[in-house]
Amino acid sequence: PIDFPDMNLAPSDKFFYSYEPVSTSYELSNTGTAFSINVAGLGFGGLTYEDAWYNLLAINAHAQSEHTYAGQHRPLELHMVHKRYDGDALLILAVLVDAMPPVGPPPANLTAIDPREPDFNPTLQFFTQQTPPVINQRVVSMASDMNQLDLNKLIEGGTYFEYAGSLTAPPCSELVTWFVRRDARSEEHTSE
Repeated sequence: PIDFPDMNLAPSDKFFYSYEPVSTSYELSNTGTAFSINVAGLGFGGLTYEDAWYNLLAINAHAQSEHTYAGQHRPLELHMVHKRYDGDALLILAVLVDAMPPVGPPPANLTAIDPREPDFNPTLQFFTQQTPPVINQRVVSMASDMNQLDLNKLIEGGTYFEYAGSLTAPPCSELVTWFVRRDARSEEHTSE
């Protein structure tokens, strides 16, 4: 991840997305550094970039953004990890989330985030309807036909910066195209 010192950089408009409503259960795991949802092969959708389809593989939530903005971290950053259908190339959409009022420094770890806070982001509340797992454990989501998650809401209406980079965890392979949302998702943007 990099620092974006100037939020007036030219945006990218090179990708098109299509996600299916998530109505089947999935596992939410706690790696100690992120909450992670592995959705590889579940048919949740993906995006098109440079005339190629990228399937959604995983969604990772990081307490304290990995990217910085004018040297500052944001409270949360979601990474939607996609893999090119015919190769190893990855594309990651990074979505900043103002999940709670910006008072004081961002939380240092995931256990500092309380989804019961009144200003917590409702899209993220979907991921924490059950008690989040402790480190190295998993829980099953409560997704169903009556309780669906619309991943499109995380992406729609955003302006994105594009850069070529690497994975943020070992082996840190340099095969990632990053699209980073300029404006954070907030309570007012996600509730409907």
